[in-house]
Amino acid sequence: MGSDRAGTPLPKPEAYRALVDAYGWKNTYVLSGGWGLVRADFCLPYYDVTFAPSVQRCNRRRPDDACQDFNHLAEATIGPKETIYFFGGLAYLPVYYDLTRDLPGRKVIYHTSDRIPREAGYEYIRYKDPFTNWHYTCVAEFIHGDVPR
Repeated sequence: MGSDRAGTPLPKPEAYRALVDAYGWKNTYVLSGGWGLVRADFCLPYYDVTFAPSVQRCNRRRPDDACQDFNHLAEATIGPKETIYFFGGLAYLPVYYDLTRDLPGRKVIYHTSDRIPREAGYEYIRYKDPFTNWHYTCVAEFIHGDVPR
């Protein structure tokens, strides 16, 4: 998801700010269709690229597109007893898997789909029934301790 204006570190939805407020800048990352897995405080230029299949092809990134993604999470010091949580749609998972597969620690993916592509080394927690932007609601409930961890 892109910034709402050049040089703004966080995308517009308040869920990102809520995660930063709850867990800090150094513990919050954004999976960007245009840039990869970046720290929440990493300033991105404006762009309009997403993994969402519902947008025009010129604005859509497909998982097999050749890109040199940032992987700031791989640069972080993550221990084997730490947990990485993912909140996002199915279209983001192939790139997320590619960027996190070799990272240590517990990896938890919240999802709403019966057709989620599963991989070894990840845990899956179903979040209610699918609805538009469900992940923002899931994040709010996660922060308040209202979803399983």
